[in-house]
Amino acid sequence: MTVAIPAVTGSGRDFVLHGTNTLKGRNLEELQWLRLDDDGLIGQITLYIRPAPAAISLMGHIGIELYRRGVLTRAAAATSLAARPLAAILNLTERYVMPRLSPRERR
Repeated sequence: MTVAIPAVTGSGRDFVLHGTNTLKGRNLEELQWLRLDDDGLIGQITLYIRPAPAAISLMGHIGIELYRRGVLTRAAAATSLAARPLAAILNLTERYVMPRLSPRERR
């Protein structure tokens, strides 16, 4: 995955990073909301990803790596894998069905 973080904003304990990435050649956009703890370290991260096919694809691939790092349980990693078929269906729909719709039908 290629990562670019062009914007960071925030104050006090809350900061937001805006990034553009690619996952398996597909573009995605992310926001990371970081909340600092009392020691000034990152205490909480909330991740927002768009478009939906990219977010679901990321969910289907990130679980195993987080499990290996000890961040997720085995059950959570398995649940992450369950997103892969849905991601594949959305990617196929985006690639083959959406281009065939006329601009009027897309509204």
